Amino acid sequence: METIVLIIQLLIGSSSLGLILVGLMYFLSDKKIINPELAELTKIIANAGWVYLKKQSKLFAFVLLSMMIVLYILYLNAFVATIYTVIYLPIGATLSLVAGFAGFHVATIYNALVAEASKLGLKKAKNKLLYASAMAGIFVHSFALLDIGIAWWVIYYFESASMFGDSLLMLVLLGFITTTLSFGASLYALFARGGGGIYTKAADVGADYAGKVILQLEEDSVLNPGTIADNVGDNVGDINGMFADFYETFLAMIVGGTVLFATAFRDASLMGLEDFGGAEKGILFFFSIPVMGLFASMIGLLTSKARSNNEKKVARSQQLGFLITSLLLLIGTYFSAINTVGVQFWYAVIVGLVLANILSFLSEYYTSYVYQPVLKMAKAAVSGEASILIRMLQTGFSSSGVTVMCLALGIYFTYKIAPTGFELVFIAISGMAMISPLALLLAYDTEGPIADNAQGMNEMLGAPKEALLVTNVLDSIGNTSAAKLKGFAIGSAVMTALVMISAYVTVVKETLIQKGLDVAQFNISLDNPNVLVGLMIGGSVIYVSNAELIRSVGVAAEAMIKEILKQSKRLFKNGLHVFGERPDYNACVKITTAAAQKGIILPTLLIISAPILAGFLGGPEMMGGELMGAVVVGVLLALFQANAGGGADNSKKYIEADNLGGKHSEAHKAAVIADTVGDPLKDTSGPAINIMIKLMSMTSIITAPFFVYWYYL
Repeated sequence: METIVLIIQLLIGSSSLGLILVGLMYFLSDKKIINPELAELTKIIANAGWVYLKKQSKLFAFVLLSMMIVLYILYLNAFVATIYTVIYLPIGATLSLVAGFAGFHVATIYNALVAEASKLGLKKAKNKLLYASAMAGIFVHSFALLDIGIAWWVIYYFESASMFGDSLLMLVLLGFITTTLSFGASLYALFARGGGGIYTKAADVGADYAGKVILQLEEDSVLNPGTIADNVGDNVGDINGMFADFYETFLAMIVGGTVLFATAFRDASLMGLEDFGGAEKGILFFFSIPVMGLFASMIGLLTSKARSNNEKKVARSQQLGFLITSLLLLIGTYFSAINTVGVQFWYAVIVGLVLANILSFLSEYYTSYVYQPVLKMAKAAVSGEASILIRMLQTGFSSSGVTVMCLALGIYFTYKIAPTGFELVFIAISGMAMISPLALLLAYDTEGPIADNAQGMNEMLGAPKEALLVTNVLDSIGNTSAAKLKGFAIGSAVMTALVMISAYVTVVKETLIQKGLDVAQFNISLDNPNVLVGLMIGGSVIYVSNAELIRSVGVAAEAMIKEILKQSKRLFKNGLHVFGERPDYNACVKITTAAAQKGIILPTLLIISAPILAGFLGGPEMMGGELMGAVVVGVLLALFQANAGGGADNSKKYIEADNLGGKHSEAHKAAVIADTVGDPLKDTSGPAINIMIKLMSMTSIITAPFFVYWYYL
């Protein structure tokens, strides 16, 4: 029990230090925007974003209340063991919402501050950008650790005497109970990532196609009615959605890993294999990984500071920061391992970090115009839209296949180096290692959207060419960093999904034991028709949900294009701007806001109801098969969409950098069209898949006891 107390103190203590640092950074920094026009533009973008987020929150509250009622009914009928399962659902959702809102708030302020700093040179602007992104990344990392620590503290101190008999059982139950904390976080993350993705890509596609292709305007021209909606979309989708997404992934890995550690060590104890220090020390080692990741990230971010105005040196400073973070994490976890469970468990950390770096390189290779796939895509644009679209599909398919093969081999190697009975535990450690430098990963990922918005603001307000060049460089560095770090996000998401599926199997078996039933009757092998049907249902649900998200983007983009073209008749005469006429930005904002609210409902209902339908049809066996089908299909589809869309985006940017005819050439028009096709893939449906898989997993975990009763009794 003393070790459990130490774990709680470790989580709360380390996270408190991180949050204190963020508070000091925020309140001691100068956040005043000097340029009055820039301040007014910031206010317009922020207000429009808050309007959307408030509407989204109201819609989400209705869905959340419905889920709470269902869980409470299950609790009253003894299918949910404790009231904490019901209570932690809205708490998890609220905390995920806070993480997303915090990112949005910081971004909307620092978009303008980075734009102002760009007039002072690359060094000043980069360090201002790093300051904002570091603050946001450290906040989410610390906040997640604090939330788990407090959730455990409440259960341990208020219910330990009446609910728990020994430390092993306590750890298992702590994992199960806090699953709903993660479930609530995932539920909001799907709204934030999916809904925000619909918003940002509908605005982006509409503004890009109507503005660049038809009206021949610059990307962020003040005369484009869709420009404000596009800037708002970056903040509500790429910032708010991304923060909620990373937060719930972090929580899901911690919760699922706790269950696997406790059950693996318990089973080892039953078999007399107590060679690794016990479950409490095992989980202490597991939690030391994200705690060390927090402090290693802080040092890594500090060393990422730009020291000159040279673009290559600025880019290298980020590489140095990441290298230092990885080395500190390896050193710290080594000493943690040898003092808890033994050095063998540390090998899983090494495998996780090596695998993540391989996946990162593959993401960069298939999406950066430094390498052949994107260069070939750009050259295909010279031959027209069909040629570049074919290349885009080819890149997406080959990249997803190669990446998943590497991922599968990495998981297999992790499995092989693990002691007997601890294979799933090693997978959890590898996944935790991938996402443990969360503060750094999120900070580097945040730089892209903030720099992109700063660039847009500079263009809208006619900033000097030197300032535009600085924000363009920062945008490019941010995109490259995001591509590299995507491997960590994808790898950790897959590992988290595997951990959650394993946790689901554990829940079913535990419930069967509690009911006095034979565990052997739970058969999830491929010779079971229920499992085969579940596999197909799981894959098909991912496809249908994706189709609905993409359809929503398409419908809203069509409405945006019509609105922009309608306004163009008033704004332009004979190709020239009519003096005194200004675009109606609010009309486009309303279109994207309504589309996002409407478009996220059906995918959410599909993802939550699919496991329940499978449970009624084929019990826990079909639910298990469904989760496996969703993971295999979902991972391939997510990678296909991310790399196809990312490659198309960078092929367009390659042409815009005065290659193959440059802006407004025929090749550029073809690349813009490919980019608009790829946009909803890489920023709406693709990122939402990881959340969908975890949401399906946690729905299955929470409802598993009911379906054990339904199917086996």
